[in-house]
Amino acid sequence: MSSPPALPHSSGRSRRRALLAAVALLCALPLTSGAAHAATPPNQAALKTDPLTKGPYSIERDEYSAGDLLLNLSATDPTKGQTLVPLRGSVTFPTGTAKTSKVVVFLHGNYSACRDSTGGAPAAPNPVDAPVGGPTRDNCSIADKANSYAGYDYLSDNLASQGYVVVSAEANFSGVFRSNGADGNLGRSQLLQATLEVIDGWNHGTGVIGFDDPSKPPSSRPSLAGKLDLDGGVGLMGHSRGGDGVTHFIDFNRNNTIGKQWLLDGVLALAPVASAPTVVPEGTNYGLLLPGCDGDVSDLQGDHFYGDAKRDPANANVSLTKWFVQGADHDFYNSVWGSTQDDASRLTGGCGPTDPKTARLSQPEQRATGSAIINSFMRRYVGAETDFDPLMTGETTLPASACPTGASLLIVPCDALVQTSYTAPAAQRLDVLDPAGGAAPPTVAESGGAVAATGLSRYEVCDPKPVVAPAVPVTPTPCPATSPSWGPQLTLGWNAPASLSVGLGAGAGTKDVSGYEALTFDTAVDYGVAENPAGEAKDFAVTLTDADGKTASTQAAFWTGSLRATQRNTSRGPTVLTGVRIPMSAFTGIDTSHVASVTFGFGGTGQPAQGMVQLADVSFLHAPIAPPAATIPPPDGPQPDLGTVLAPGISPVTGAAVPSAPTPSTGTPAACADGKDPSSALRSVSHATKKRTGVVTLSVRGTAKDAATCPQGKGVAKGGVARTLVSVTRTVKGGCRFLTVDAHWSATRSCALPVVLTAKGTKAWSRAIRFRLKSVPGYSAKHRTAITVRAWSYDRAGNRGRTVKRTVHLKA
Repeated sequence: MSSPPALPHSSGRSRRRALLAAVALLCALPLTSGAAHAATPPNQAALKTDPLTKGPYSIERDEYSAGDLLLNLSATDPTKGQTLVPLRGSVTFPTGTAKTSKVVVFLHGNYSACRDSTGGAPAAPNPVDAPVGGPTRDNCSIADKANSYAGYDYLSDNLASQGYVVVSAEANFSGVFRSNGADGNLGRSQLLQATLEVIDGWNHGTGVIGFDDPSKPPSSRPSLAGKLDLDGGVGLMGHSRGGDGVTHFIDFNRNNTIGKQWLLDGVLALAPVASAPTVVPEGTNYGLLLPGCDGDVSDLQGDHFYGDAKRDPANANVSLTKWFVQGADHDFYNSVWGSTQDDASRLTGGCGPTDPKTARLSQPEQRATGSAIINSFMRRYVGAETDFDPLMTGETTLPASACPTGASLLIVPCDALVQTSYTAPAAQRLDVLDPAGGAAPPTVAESGGAVAATGLSRYEVCDPKPVVAPAVPVTPTPCPATSPSWGPQLTLGWNAPASLSVGLGAGAGTKDVSGYEALTFDTAVDYGVAENPAGEAKDFAVTLTDADGKTASTQAAFWTGSLRATQRNTSRGPTVLTGVRIPMSAFTGIDTSHVASVTFGFGGTGQPAQGMVQLADVSFLHAPIAPPAATIPPPDGPQPDLGTVLAPGISPVTGAAVPSAPTPSTGTPAACADGKDPSSALRSVSHATKKRTGVVTLSVRGTAKDAATCPQGKGVAKGGVARTLVSVTRTVKGGCRFLTVDAHWSATRSCALPVVLTAKGTKAWSRAIRFRLKSVPGYSAKHRTAITVRAWSYDRAGNRGRTVKRTVHLKA
């Protein structure tokens, strides 16, 4: 793909045969490291900015906890099915910038809530839905949590360095997040709504972000007040069931006429589930990333979203892009998931790690493709950075920095790794052939010309999702094999030279396409039919004919990986329509201001003698001439009050109190607010070691008091100590390790993110814990081993007092 061939009058086929021979030779090479180099993705010159390059800003990441979220889990009756879940996650943001930042929110999918301290199997049963109105709680310690939201830190770090604020919400709580269907997505939508309200609160100076450094005063807490641009539009990315969730949130948001609505500049679904009832993403720039070796959502059902959205009238002014990434696994895009599981290992056909010709990407390689695609999408549509248009339109597929370097290149070179499908805003394209649903193939094209088929053994309209037209109760023919690409498409089969010709103008009329930059269409090879033997690539000619009868042709397979035998489709995997983008520079020697027809030619010299392909959405594409305009479509009708609220209780992470009367998560200041911090004192820290067993008993005692600024107030305004938290720290190289509730030591982590132990009592408090002396990191029998005990208290209004600390030296 490094040099586009122009084949006027069908010339140059010898060059094409030489190329195919070279590809066949490459695939026959043994899988040895360094045996091949990454082919350069097409038209790299079009990409002015490398999305993998670190930006100019330093970054900070903090965890946050905003109390308990009251979820209404019934889609039909909001008074039933209520449960409480903790509302928390991480926020990554740039430092040292005076400009306001765009906001992106990530939502993960289904994974274990608990794991053991070494990152293996779950250490305790996952949380389940509590009784109606009751809280859902973890069954594992902080050190043992499987923090799925941290699995996208590699994406957050890069975006934050470019000036964006990224919030990754936790969705590990209660069975609702592991369920599909209306109720599950209703819960996810309410979680997203509440998260956005919390972020909006940060922007207005309310709410607390994360753990501040225990060695610094409360005033050192990070603040995003006045630093966020939420009104200008936000971005969402969801993975797996989170992808289903962010897609459903588009619909939830436009029907949320009671709570605050958000302008969604861009929504991207990564390997999504598409649970019933499905929705059509409308009014926003929408991206879909499908891993070619997805062993979890193995039928790639999320492709339904793109198929339904691409010709929806509500999407006339927005852009839609689908990326199919060969060799990519469902789990590896999340570094936490990928550390313990690989769902693609159950697959064959080039996806299994033991396959003799595996096309699998390593975890770093796959995450490089994720960074290139996901972050470019957010920077293009949320940040309006037009340098990334070529990655959205398919003009180029990857930056060279994201090309893999391992053995997978011997099966799939980098320029065929990503297959991009793009639907431009209606004003930026000339639709030529968009088959509608029905029993008969079209005879007249969208462009107005005649459609003529010659010599085809199969020529019919099919639709993987049968649709009954209101006035004409005719069901389209099912597609030959399972396909997740919803929407009408043509099935074209041949066993001899054949063609499909599409006129561009009525009668003998022509169209001026000289101002367009590319001819695009979607296609796929179905390896579940006899016409397509497994492993056999397909190709066909694409010819433009002008008013004088002159022709210019090129081969479709030169411009896409859609027509080669991929690692999944040869093993009867899903048949996914993916895009072909042929630049107009490939058609030379004709008058492009008077083009009469587009012809697809099959079975000619140098082409497969037989085969069958799917074809849809033939269009000429302008260069982007106007920014896509996200909107909030009108609601479907009156909606029940599903406003999300913070429920009363104590935040399970920070220990901050939530008001006893539920209020919106953005918060409404009380007439008298308690702004005074409580105080704590360490009265004694003692330890005793049993020589026979080496078990240390550490006892910590102290007092706390709180003098509220409005003692005559009611509820939280009246003041009072809520709780005291204790952390036991061992400083090590690279950070700190903390003593956990089960007497183990956590993995090395930031000293600003302690594992906390809850003390008993309020005004007078205490905490005792036992651990083995030899378990202390860096313990030495010859030297004293220092650990540090810290304590701090919260009052009922959520104010945190200064940290008090004492160092203890342990020795046998």
